[in-house]
Amino acid sequence: MEDCPPPRLLGRPLGPLNCPACTEHFVKRVRPVGFLERIMAAVYVYPFRCQLCGHRFTAFRFGVRYLRVEHERREYDRVAVGFPVTILWQNTTITATVTQLSLAGCTVVTDAAFEPGMIMSLSLQFSGEDLPIVVEAAVLRHSDRGSAGFEFLQFVENDRERLRALMHALLSSRKEVRITRPAVNETEAVVALAGQRL
Repeated sequence: MEDCPPPRLLGRPLGPLNCPACTEHFVKRVRPVGFLERIMAAVYVYPFRCQLCGHRFTAFRFGVRYLRVEHERREYDRVAVGFPVTILWQNTTITATVTQLSLAGCTVVTDAAFEPGMIMSLSLQFSGEDLPIVVEAAVLRHSDRGSAGFEFLQFVENDRERLRALMHALLSSRKEVRITRPAVNETEAVVALAGQRL
């Protein structure tokens, strides 16, 4: 995945990059953390985050340099969706709509007033499933202009695996669209040492 066209060096494509933990190819390059990872990037060893199992790893990508917009810090890609969610907080139940979803969190459209740091429960009801995916604990990271961003902390029973299966289907669908009409991610581009823009 890598969220960009296949990197090339002197006209030859690099091989696909798979997660070493779950072997899936839905991985995203992420910002280096700490002095060691920044040094490793100088010799083409970059950090990546699996979008399905959450595993963070490094990989050698010889001859490739990544250019990244500084304000983009998110390690998980969010996929555009549109299904209902029930927000439970204390004795209050709020019905809203999920507009963006990832393995780690979601964006919700709601007129309710929330404060960052609040811990709530979310019940995600997506198409084709009788039972919702229940996030037992989700922390509100931001709330602004009718939308709220949540980070998932704890799931009920096997619902994290159900979310992973859902994300696999959503990311696979998005990849098929990109294959039909390739496009460079708005926040990341790859440049080969030969000076060839990809």
